[in-house]
Parts: sequence; structure tokens; C-alpha cells
Amino acid sequence: MTKSPKLHPLPNSEGSRKGAEKEPKKGAERKLDILQKLEENPEITQVKLMEAFDLSRKQIQKIIKDLREEGLVERQGSNRNGRWVVKK
Repeated sequence: MTKSPKLHPLPNSEGSRKGAEKEPKKGAERKLDILQKLEENPEITQVKLMEAFDLSRKQIQKIIKDLREEGLVERQGSNRNGRWVVKK
């Protein structure tokens, strides 16, 4: 019966942090940036937000859902031809 070797962390590894020099945006900061973008361009689509912020559609939908629940933004009109209204 052979013993399996013990796994040791690699030297100089920083855990699972990739690109440690580039700090990812925090949730609140990202929400504010998206809110500002919606205010600048009320007709913007989720796809355009995805491209602008390099996020998945699911991430954009979650942030918009949070903004709506917080009463900061609402959608007027249809999904296709509507616009975002940012409340102050």
C-alpha cells in the first residue's frame, strides 16, 4: 500500500487571487457606477451595460434588481422600448 503525497501550497502563492495588482470593484461602488450610467443614458440596454462594465448578464440583472428594490431606479415603458428613471 502506497502513501499518497501530502499537498503543500506553492511558494509565493497568494491563494486564489489572480491579478493582485488590479483591485476588483466592490458591490456598492459598482452599483453607483451603473446607476450613473443609467442616469446618463436612460435607454441603455443590459447588453450595453454588460459590455461597459465587463459583467455577465446575471450580474447586471442582480444589480438592477437591487437598485429597484432600494427604490433608486425604475423602468418606464416596455422591456424593448422603455427607459430607466433614476430617482433622487
